[in-house]
Amino acid sequence: MLEERQRQAIASLAPESLLHAFAEWLAAPEARLYLKPTEVTVNRMGVIASNPPAGGDFRTLSLPELVARDRRHWIVLVARISRQDAADALLRQQQANRYLII
Repeated sequence: MLEERQRQAIASLAPESLLHAFAEWLAAPEARLYLKPTEVTVNRMGVIASNPPAGGDFRTLSLPELVARDRRHWIVLVARISRQDAADALLRQQQANRYLII
């Protein structure tokens, strides 16, 4: 009995078994991770205000909220960055680090 359970446990950790489990997980991501619209009210400094006073300088932002199966929530900003812009930014970062080290 114990040996059979050990064999099953070892077989479940085989690369092909892990790949199959990962493919099944990816087949239905909405059950585990999804986006929902949300609104956030912030002041000029970007501080979130739950009950902003009337007449204040607040803005309401409509952003997607990423919700995980374990009930964690993250407000996200979906952005598109070109490959060239990312490469240029990385080069500038490396040059800035070089001057900080010197």
